[in-house]
Amino acid sequence: MTQTLSSLAITPTPLKPADTWPAASAALKRLDELRTLLAIELKAQPGPGEALLTALGGADVSERELEIFSLLQQTDDYWTDPGKNAESRRDRLVPALQRALRDEASVRIHERDLESGYLVCLPDSPDQSPALTYASLHVQLHDDEHVEMAGALAISEEQGRTLLMLPGLGIMGFAT
Repeated sequence: MTQTLSSLAITPTPLKPADTWPAASAALKRLDELRTLLAIELKAQPGPGEALLTALGGADVSERELEIFSLLQQTDDYWTDPGKNAESRRDRLVPALQRALRDEASVRIHERDLESGYLVCLPDSPDQSPALTYASLHVQLHDDEHVEMAGALAISEEQGRTLLMLPGLGIMGFAT
């Protein structure tokens, strides 16, 4: 399945409040650049070929396993393949996604949807953050059934603040 991202018209950030406008405007530009980069990366990601799709519908278990292994190997190669700077995709994208979290927060602060104090929930680097707690989000469907929400991230700090990031909704902050 191939997804195509439509061209989005980014809504410009309002000029007021003037104190947060420069940071929010720059953040929005970086977020758009990252969106373009991620669209290119998504197109390069390996997907199931016709042989795998045929094998999944067939009765030959060994052929199915071979095709699944092949796709998993292609996926591993995709993530570890050194780029122009001899860095894996993962090593290139992690800082970009960290920057995107900060940029999203900057835009939300400018739009007055988030208080600036919540920035302490975002680490400056992967090594920093001993006082932060990270958690994945699970939804309880029944008494004995929990489902993890893919892509959701919650980050809390000792002072009682928590940032919740949900795919498609962005960042929101609340007291814990």
